[in-house]
Amino acid sequence: MQPASVAPGDNLSNLKLDNLPKVMNFDDSKNPLLSRTAQRIIETAQKSPARAEAVAATYEKLAEENLDDQLDESRQNAPADYYRQQIIKARGGLLINLARIWRDAGAPEKCRQALDRAIAFARANRWASVVTALETERQKLMPQ
Repeated sequence: MQPASVAPGDNLSNLKLDNLPKVMNFDDSKNPLLSRTAQRIIETAQKSPARAEAVAATYEKLAEENLDDQLDESRQNAPADYYRQQIIKARGGLLINLARIWRDAGAPEKCRQALDRAIAFARANRWASVVTALETERQKLMPQ
């Protein structure tokens, strides 16, 4: 029998996190710098998890500074309240995308932490269906 600590890593590939960030107004492929930085997190995590955390912090900062670029023109020019809601939604998408990146990097603990952040954010914004979807994915990382 394998130790419980092995099970979460085995389940990383089962996490369905690819489409949710886009549904939530976040697609790092729209920004080549973000896309390259995400790839650098994945590559760095395999050599030095601590350095990967620093790259992830840079990624998050860059993404935060460019959330407006995630919105299409109609959302960028929308009334202020709607625009703010779309930016908040993009922020949620960013948090989910960080979990996807850690999944792709093969870092189950970091992925779970990112999911926890995304779940807390979704709860605070009363996105019940997003919370449910993320909790379902997080459950796959829990020891069996």
